[in-house]
Amino acid sequence: REGALSGLSAGPGSSYAGGHVASTPPSLQCPGVTASQMLGNNTKRKPIITFCQSLDKMLGGGVHTSEVTEICGVPGIGKTQFSMQLAVDVQIPTFLAGVGGEAVYIDTEGSFMVERALQIANAAVVHVKSITAARKKEGSKPNATAQQRQKMPSPEQEEAVAAMTARSLLEGIHVMRVHDHTEQLAAIQHIPDFIRAHPQVKLVVIDSIAFHLRHGINDFGTRGRILSLMSNKLQELANRQSAAVVVINQMTTKVESASQDSAGHGRLIPALGETWAHAATHRIQLFWRSAALAAAPGEYGGADG
Repeated sequence: REGALSGLSAGPGSSYAGGHVASTPPSLQCPGVTASQMLGNNTKRKPIITFCQSLDKMLGGGVHTSEVTEICGVPGIGKTQFSMQLAVDVQIPTFLAGVGGEAVYIDTEGSFMVERALQIANAAVVHVKSITAARKKEGSKPNATAQQRQKMPSPEQEEAVAAMTARSLLEGIHVMRVHDHTEQLAAIQHIPDFIRAHPQVKLVVIDSIAFHLRHGINDFGTRGRILSLMSNKLQELANRQSAAVVVINQMTTKVESASQDSAGHGRLIPALGETWAHAATHRIQLFWRSAALAAAPGEYGGADG
């Protein structure tokens, strides 16, 4: 474990090595791309649908690949449920607007419940089969439109949907249980190799990003360096592997200082403070009856909690 942490901190291209900024050898530097290439890559990316119409609309179609999305909220709000739903949704076939991928689920708190995942998978199978049957029925009508006929599933697609089971969806979720921040860093470091061996992986979930960092590290300087390393690795993972990275974050209370006109008060903000505030491309805060998307990753601000 110490070797994994040391290798992550001091490897070629790392942000830190022995407490100093490490230089990247020219042979390992990332080649540039043109703005036109970037635009083309963006238009080709397919988001992971969430089956929540309002949330998909807010996110521009769903949770996007090649980006880091942070989900935060108070305990019990449904962050883990949302994560498990995404781990199933990423496997929706491409002809049904899915990405047809698999998921890696890094569980830091022991909150991944396979029984609940099975229930979600069962519901997804029923939903996918009902949509496929409805499209076949509509497209088979004599007065069907060209669009309805185009959406008709092919025999191969019908066969793939018929073979889909809850158990097969669970086979597409690769769970890694980590017990401290060293194992968490090692798992993140290992994911690119894992994806090379499992190229169907299109989603990486970390539930949650803050748990071991808040409870296992007391020194703020050390925690800040680890957060910077983790942020860089996750951004690199999203960009180079074209995967959607979803990180679950907890909430903490920030106490506002008192002024002449008002007494001091506290408000809930995402944990890990300013060091982490700009790590995600999107930050979604879940509420009991709604969700909010931050206009900018650091909009909520934050303080080390």
